[in-house]
Amino acid sequence: MRRLIIIILSLLIVLSCKKSDEEENGQPHLKNDTIIAHYMLDGDALDTSGNSINGILYGNPEITADRTDDPGSALHFDGSDDFISADIGNHDPIAISLWFAHRNNETGKAYVIFDYGVNAFRGEVDMTSGATKTYCYINDTSIIEMRSPKMIYSNDMIWHHLYVDSGSDTINPRMYIDGYYEGMLEEKQSLNIIDNLIYFGRAGSEAFTNATYFDGKIDDIRIYNRVLGENEILSIIDNYSFE
Repeated sequence: MRRLIIIILSLLIVLSCKKSDEEENGQPHLKNDTIIAHYMLDGDALDTSGNSINGILYGNPEITADRTDDPGSALHFDGSDDFISADIGNHDPIAISLWFAHRNNETGKAYVIFDYGVNAFRGEVDMTSGATKTYCYINDTSIIEMRSPKMIYSNDMIWHHLYVDSGSDTINPRMYIDGYYEGMLEEKQSLNIIDNLIYFGRAGSEAFTNATYFDGKIDDIRIYNRVLGENEILSIIDNYSFE
């Protein structure tokens, strides 16, 4: 009997540890073997995930308030020479979650939010057609197009949440905006990663122009080595009210 009690208690302890690893404060908790890097952008580009993949700031991004109006908790990129780069290694699949607020700017240009592996995996705000859209490119050929009413930018600097992944063996590449599913490629494609650098606020190619720089705010960048489930995506934006 005593041995049975000991076995039961041991099982309860194991289950408790497993739960605490999967759930933290009622939200999914991602272990270090899942998250590659986490950039809070509280005036710098330090990696807070514990993996020490710190980013490098270029230009002079302005420290600004985040989506909750907390001062000094996001970065404002000027659309001219501000950007971040980081060597995150070679990952496929990969998923990116971030917050951004874009300035209502010049029609006819495309403003890069992120670029990984030199156009292997890239997201941008595209205003070249006059109808503002957010795209995700994979290998600069396959495109996930998202055309959401929230993305028309009728007002400047409205915060949005962007989640996009490169897909997995069982899930095709997907894009979510503000927690809403917006697009999927018809099939999974392997990323053609030329180098291990990821850029935020600028294209990764050498031949870049002012049109590729992002003009607006970016905050809370999270990079994962797997795709996230919809509940995990929603947990990131939980309790935030979009305008």
